[in-house]
Amino acid sequence: MMKTEFVTICTIGFVALGVRLPAAGAQDAVPPEDAGAMVKREIKTFLEHYRTTTAAGDGAALRKLYVADERFAWFSDGRLRYATPGELVKALVGVQASDFVLNTTYSNNRTTPLTKNLASVSMSFRTDAKSAAGPGFSYAGAITLLLERADEGAW
Repeated sequence: MMKTEFVTICTIGFVALGVRLPAAGAQDAVPPEDAGAMVKREIKTFLEHYRTTTAAGDGAALRKLYVADERFAWFSDGRLRYATPGELVKALVGVQASDFVLNTTYSNNRTTPLTKNLASVSMSFRTDAKSAAGPGFSYAGAITLLLERADEGAW
């Protein structure tokens, strides 16, 4: 019963994102356990790349990590904070331009492979912003990502 409810919830979410669940038995159906473990390893590698790219303040590289269409939405504090990847990248790069160095750590990672090319990731994070010029600041919270494997194989 629980699995049926989960699929129903996901279907509603996917319709809103313009992505549909594959038909039963389709090639990109939910991966078997060993393929799911591989997806989790790939996602872990992606998250480390995302963390270091954000810390480096590399706007061009960051922009490549986000979907470049209307599916993108970044919610924070209960509201839509960034409607486009460009808005988010500008804010992230702006922090580095202010002489702050970002260091983000993740914990409680819950990666759920949905298909071989789609995964849901929920986790806690803490970001410390430090500056040689003075005091820094920190913020923490939770984040949920819907990650899609691109045609070239990258998440």
